[in-house]
Amino acid sequence: MAKEKQTNKAKGPKDILYRLVMAILAICVPVAAYFCEYVYTVLESSIFKWLAQLSGNTTDTGATESVWSIQRFVEQILPMMQNGEGDISSVWQALEPIQTALICVAVFFTLAIVLAVVIFFFSVFSKKKTIPLCIALGGVLSMIALYISFNAAATPMVDGTMSLSAFFNSSLITSLLAGLNSFSVIRLTTGYFVMLFLFIAMALWAGANKLIELGDKQHFHNANFGEHIAETVDVAIIVGRYNREAIVEGIRRSGALNDDAIIIVDSFAEAQQRLATLLSQGDTVLYENDLPDTFK
Repeated sequence: MAKEKQTNKAKGPKDILYRLVMAILAICVPVAAYFCEYVYTVLESSIFKWLAQLSGNTTDTGATESVWSIQRFVEQILPMMQNGEGDISSVWQALEPIQTALICVAVFFTLAIVLAVVIFFFSVFSKKKTIPLCIALGGVLSMIALYISFNAAATPMVDGTMSLSAFFNSSLITSLLAGLNSFSVIRLTTGYFVMLFLFIAMALWAGANKLIELGDKQHFHNANFGEHIAETVDVAIIVGRYNREAIVEGIRRSGALNDDAIIIVDSFAEAQQRLATLLSQGDTVLYENDLPDTFK
């Protein structure tokens, strides 16, 4: 029990840092999904171009750039839909060729947000690293699937397979006007790439921490390592506090070294000073560094 408490105390700050970073990255996903610009469009209008040329403006291409976010949809488009402005059923019917792709976009987008929320709660309430790692990888796959689905939906509207006239069936004039307008660009933008980056960052962070931590067996393995040290060397210099207790315990348990041959120091510089007083010609020095200092 004492060993387990010592191990948990030693890795406490690192575990807190791991969980804090994971929680922050996870909660940023739905925030980015809602507030960041997600779709960028360029609408080419022959009418606007002609009108500009008639007025003497030769630089106006008639293109209108727009960016769309979930926030803009909620604040501008959703109220119009609730007020009955526009025939939603007819618009959805006009989108029939790409309905499956649009449904996939919505599903994978929602799934990504749900996975991020699950990671957040795991980070807050659990110390497990394998499950958040798997969920983060699932988030990366969801974002890739979203990208593929979005392109499948956007391509017909950009290459002319679907015309904007399909959305205007009230009269010949509106259909004609819509036919003079077309999308030249429909692509995912900032919000998507921020979400993808966050999932990749979570996967890398969880994976790195999973690799460098031995979990509940950390004390056990470091004590065994101490036994191997004692069986191999004449003098052991233990530097720093990280895993010190377990390693020293293993050295003493082996019985191969007496206490005078176990030197405990707090820094590498101090270890070098002590080592200089011990060395003689023909001696061999073995340096062992378990982890880069970045992870400590």
